Amino acid sequence: MSEKEIHESLAKIRTGKGSGTMNKRRTNLTDSLRDQVWARDKGICQRCKVALLDEYNYYEEAVEELAETKEMPIYRWKHECWSCHKETDMVSYDVVFLFDHSIGDINKLDKILMEKYPFVKERYSKMQHRMVIANMCIHCGIMQGNFFVTDQLLEKYNKVGNETLIDMKIPNILTPEDIPVEKSDEFVMLEKNDNVGHIHHIDCNCENNDLTNLILLCRTCHFKTHAELRKKQLEKEKYEGK
Repeated sequence: MSEKEIHESLAKIRTGKGSGTMNKRRTNLTDSLRDQVWARDKGICQRCKVALLDEYNYYEEAVEELAETKEMPIYRWKHECWSCHKETDMVSYDVVFLFDHSIGDINKLDKILMEKYPFVKERYSKMQHRMVIANMCIHCGIMQGNFFVTDQLLEKYNKVGNETLIDMKIPNILTPEDIPVEKSDEFVMLEKNDNVGHIHHIDCNCENNDLTNLILLCRTCHFKTHAELRKKQLEKEKYEGK
């Protein structure tokens, strides 16, 4: 995939034209507003005080989106087995982090699917020449493969809506490091640089782009800040639930 094609794909994700459930970005920072934040904070992380690279990137938005996500929907639907042609169950997550990720892509979520669904198993894939976690036909036991899962989900979304396909929701346990990024995509790897500046929404409301609600952080501090805020929120909910 060329750099141009990657940017076009990411642009679809940012504008909500992708197929995933986490792809509808709420933030709409203008270049002028970004410049104001950088100038006010003097290009320095306001938490650890490290000097930052002024490099706009999609990774910044993806990290914030992931950090704000409290739950991951698990989708379940019926699909015709390619081998025995009987209707079988299929499950998957649908995580958008730079690109679409479904069953077989994120090891942490794949293991949860294996624990909760008996027809999700780890088998050797002749096509990929490695062990993969995938859906198995509940009738003949044949692996259904993961290549077309995202397309199947998109087709189901268009027919019945994604909410009707949700079988359960699990707590978000993911960090950016849990999600694979192609190392050949040099510009994506550049955007994972810890010294690249991220603009953080203090109140965690990405629609609130008031200058007083924006602060400049490095990538590490940005994710740490969201993790701490999420922990406080969980503790508050636990306390109020008593």
